[in-house]
Amino acid sequence: MPDAAPRLTLLGRWITAFQPLWRAGMENDPLPDPPIEHTPGSLALFRATSLDVLAVYPTHIGRPVEEARKILHVFAGQLADAAESLDLPIGLVLGVQFQHPADLDQAHAFAEALLDGLPVGLNATVALLIRSRIKTDTINAAFELATSTGARWQTWIDDDITLAEGGLTALLAAARDHEQEEIWTFGLTRTSIRGADMLSGMTTLRRRHNRGQPYPIGCSVLVRTDAPVWPIPRWSDDSWLAARIIDPVAPRPFRRSLIVETHDVKQQVPEGLGYAWSRVRRIHTNQIMILSILDPLQGQRYMMSGMFGGIFGRGGGVKAIPGILVSLAMQSVAISMWLMRAHFIALRGALHMPVKRPPWAVGDKYVRPAS
Repeated sequence: MPDAAPRLTLLGRWITAFQPLWRAGMENDPLPDPPIEHTPGSLALFRATSLDVLAVYPTHIGRPVEEARKILHVFAGQLADAAESLDLPIGLVLGVQFQHPADLDQAHAFAEALLDGLPVGLNATVALLIRSRIKTDTINAAFELATSTGARWQTWIDDDITLAEGGLTALLAAARDHEQEEIWTFGLTRTSIRGADMLSGMTTLRRRHNRGQPYPIGCSVLVRTDAPVWPIPRWSDDSWLAARIIDPVAPRPFRRSLIVETHDVKQQVPEGLGYAWSRVRRIHTNQIMILSILDPLQGQRYMMSGMFGGIFGRGGGVKAIPGILVSLAMQSVAISMWLMRAHFIALRGALHMPVKRPPWAVGDKYVRPAS
């Protein structure tokens, strides 16, 4: 007997009713200027290179230079190892973002500092300076390069993570081995190292050590360039990938995704109420805007299996009850905060008073007017 056709639940009808209000409730950022080459002429050479993988390292001038440089060099070193062991042509795009024209010289200096002593072994490298506060502008600019180089996959990492040794080789090997299957995204297992304050603990609806996560997290992700997820909406993040790949009817909603569980990626969630609150608002706003354009059938599956999937924890016997109760309390607060944000944006849409998109970071020069 064929599977029953999917139908809208009460949740799906709620999404349908709120979609136009959510779309009207978010202010659009101006489109970015064309990327600026850090080294004139390097972009043309990069476009002329035939690649299998295009890797992206997005960052901004508000990050500590030495910290961003260390992560980039580990990233480039692992990419070079993967290129050699798997015989894959790989190119690297460094995207340095800045917000104000007066910061262009600082962006050049920032890129120069990060590229100094970069490990060799990649087929091509280019540094682009992008005047934007939206990280996906760098990801989408790199995707345009991926199409011109013939790359089959695009990968990127965040600039606040720690990669397990050999993680990128394992990630790319998985993509190569499953190339003939309908798998659009690949990722490493995420370990979230969060701050001590309670609000930092609520920046994700999933457990601290997220073994068995059903879809990749943007701090380390590989995406097929022919997957129907491009371009990534400017106000979104890796949540868009989770929402877009979800199957609204299959028993396994994330069948188009594969997690390499043998290697992990550690992401530090800083302490501080200001940072945590900004992060919570950004994540919730992104999820709401994703729901505003998804088909409601897909949206209702995304909410139940992605956003809030597994929220009530797993078994563990009587001894686990206290921890489960604490988790339930925190997650109930998190859901309440999400619903408040969803209705607030809808109200602003009804009043034709759209809200500004929360920034990528807080407390950085990246989000402050240039001095």
